Amino acid sequence: MLDTWERAVTDDVIEQIESGGGDARGKLERLFTIASSTEEPVTGIPVELAIRDWARRYPSVA
Repeated sequence: MLDTWERAVTDDVIEQIESGGGDARGKLERLFTIASSTEEPVTGIPVELAIRDWARRYPSVA
């Protein structure tokens, strides 16, 4: 389950970065914009918070 979630979130970010085209610098700037945005950049943020909470109780999740 964790592997599936990680791939989905990673693929979503990659898709957002690649959709704008451009050179490596432009893609990196888009990545930094997504990472520093106060809006929810990736649809999995609430899930990530739940997984972090889960990891506090289960070492195998951490």
